[in-house]
Amino acid sequence: MQTSAMTDLGQTSANAMLTAKAAKAVSSFITTHQIDARQAAVLGRAAKLLSRIVEGSLLIENRQAITGLTPSHVGLAEYERALSAAKTLNLLSTDLTELFLGYRSCLISLSEGAAVGNHKLDELKQFLTALSEFFYSDLV
Repeated sequence: MQTSAMTDLGQTSANAMLTAKAAKAVSSFITTHQIDARQAAVLGRAAKLLSRIVEGSLLIENRQAITGLTPSHVGLAEYERALSAAKTLNLLSTDLTELFLGYRSCLISLSEGAAVGNHKLDELKQFLTALSEFFYSDLV
């Protein structure tokens, strides 16, 4: 029987690995301007994680549904880590929901082979790296 703590730890571990792989895929794209099928799948899963983060953000900010995403408590733990990553990168002065939506959009675009500006890619890579570090810190 799995306890809630074991499930949470498993999800945190999965998120740590996912965000690290996504940061690596973005970094690879910056260098090669190519995404293979495996990297595209990782970026697609990372976009789903960002969707949960946005839904948590919508709940905390008491906002309505936006681009098909609705406020939800499901992504609150992930939202908390994303908030910490944003703080580390001095991004708290921006609208966080919009920031996270932008990152999600970049991930979706990359996973579908669409063009994304290098400035956005560098920022996305930094965010994913910081987010991964916060997930990893929960495991030790």
